[in-house]
Amino acid sequence: KIAIFSDTTIEDINGVSTSINTLKTELELEGHDVILVTSNDKLRSHFDGKVIKVPGKKLNKMYGYNVSTPYHKNIINTFKKMDVDIIHVHTEFGVGILGRIIAKKLKVPLVATYHTMYEDYTHYFNPRDLRIVEKGGKKVIKNLSKTLYNNCDVIISPSLKTKNKLISYGVDAKIRV
Repeated sequence: KIAIFSDTTIEDINGVSTSINTLKTELELEGHDVILVTSNDKLRSHFDGKVIKVPGKKLNKMYGYNVSTPYHKNIINTFKKMDVDIIHVHTEFGVGILGRIIAKKLKVPLVATYHTMYEDYTHYFNPRDLRIVEKGGKKVIKNLSKTLYNNCDVIISPSLKTKNKLISYGVDAKIRV
């Protein structure tokens, strides 16, 4: 039984969503039981047996993405009863952190896919192109990546470039392209 955690929903149209949908479909074709954990813009969790949606807030200025807090006791308690074999996180934020918390509590292997080269997006919080902001942003990205990904059993990297960048950040967990 594999649980996939992502702030990106299966309804979103982007590379992460496409990757998750493809992975989920292929794992199920191989006979694996797959549960998807994502966020919604409702006040309550929703679970239909294959998809768990945790409460979140829609960010209209960020392409309508939902953001969720990383701690949901009811979801953690649900997972304690599920007998999950692997947790695979696809995001670094709310739902991704929830997946990391559950993997640690349940003592199950944690796999993570590093989808986004955040250094390529620092201009979103640096509209004046200030060198100090750019340098500080890249340092935050490096430290956050190192902290989040060194706790993984395996990291899936979409490219050799991304793998090398993670290594340059100080990530020493196993990385597979």
